[in-house]
Amino acid sequence: METTTHTTALRRLRQEVELSLAEVSRRTGIDKSQLSRLESGQTIPTVERLRQLGEVYGVASWKILQMMEAEHGEDREAEATHKGRATAETTPDAAGANAG
Repeated sequence: METTTHTTALRRLRQEVELSLAEVSRRTGIDKSQLSRLESGQTIPTVERLRQLGEVYGVASWKILQMMEAEHGEDREAEATHKGRATAETTPDAAGANAG
């Protein structure tokens, strides 16, 4: 499964309302370790989890989903750019162009 190295939408939302994982866990009933996995992108939230988190963060669940999708698109774009750069740097044509 893909994970992200940057702060996810869920973590940003929690930080914006200045809540700890423990407080979000208390308010939602979602275990802290599960929240951490959701924030790190290791686990995909269910619709019910999005609803619970949205209530605590004051954001509609569809908006959270939209933020996560936009974030995923940025990850794919960055990955494609990185792969393109790596390919250009390792091809014989690119190496010859850089040498001269």
